[in-house]
Amino acid sequence: MKKSKGISELGKSIASIGIALVIGALFILVSGESPIEAYGALLKGALGSPKSIANTISKSIPLAFTGLAVALGSRCGRLNIGAEGQLHAGAMAAVLTSLAFSFLPGPILMAVSILAGVLAGMVVGSITGIFKAKLNTSEVIVAIMLNYICTLFTSWLVNGPVKAPGSAAQTQVVPESVWFGRLIPQTQLTTAVFLLLIVAAVMYVFLWKTSLGYQLRAVGANSSAAGTAGIPVQKFLVVSMILSGGLAGLAGSYFTGFAFAGVLLSLIVGALTGWVYALFCLKWKAHQSVVGVGINLFGSGITAVLLKAIWHTEGMSGSVNAISSFTVPGFSSSREGTA
Repeated sequence: MKKSKGISELGKSIASIGIALVIGALFILVSGESPIEAYGALLKGALGSPKSIANTISKSIPLAFTGLAVALGSRCGRLNIGAEGQLHAGAMAAVLTSLAFSFLPGPILMAVSILAGVLAGMVVGSITGIFKAKLNTSEVIVAIMLNYICTLFTSWLVNGPVKAPGSAAQTQVVPESVWFGRLIPQTQLTTAVFLLLIVAAVMYVFLWKTSLGYQLRAVGANSSAAGTAGIPVQKFLVVSMILSGGLAGLAGSYFTGFAFAGVLLSLIVGALTGWVYALFCLKWKAHQSVVGVGINLFGSGITAVLLKAIWHTEGMSGSVNAISSFTVPGFSSSREGTA
């Protein structure tokens, strides 16, 4: 039953993408350009060669990490719109840790740097959870404020205390030992894709095969009923935001470990601003089954194709932007399943 429901939701999402593409084509026609040429440019820019495909998959990795983070919060009924700030905090914490402990052996340094990014995301996420649990403040408002704080604080660090010598706003180059290894030469596809698959599998097991995950989902389904059943609702509100923040911090750690060759953190700040809001088109797809995790990863791939097409398509950027503006929201049009 649940499997067929998940497949049905996937079908709705694919149909939504199709409708969005048709609407995009109409707008392209109105602008006086060819939809076929525009869609061709989109596909060529993102999937036109093995190298392009590998780089597109690479682009989907941080989207999927952060999408899983937002989805985990939603399982407890919390809207973690603060994932962007948690991502920035995780990226900066991982960079500073790798620079401060560069004397450590490579594998240990990578593990410590990733852990630092995860912990930084947890700390930021816990603030939202505690404010909601103790003061009943809107997690949306608190999270949005924290997004600005984390983003601007990270930018200040890069332009000030941790700025490398020179005119460019960037940190020192992190040790090469913390970079994820390339899977395909001359591409950005790294071994982080395996980490993503492991995290997705662990998240599924946690939510569906453990008592803690069951209680978290129960709170998200009906907090009043969960409280009546003896589940500490306020505790799980905080726990869900801590875990969600940790996953977003892990996404930030990924950027430290190769996505931009481990340098130019200021570029990371600029490049990531606004990405997470697109992920709310994906997080509603993380349903209560393994199919939901697959949908989330599929949606991240679709978004990566659109983002890469915007960045790497010449001469048709306006049309490709038009396509993206309809297709990404179109992916979110089907409703989230019930608990």
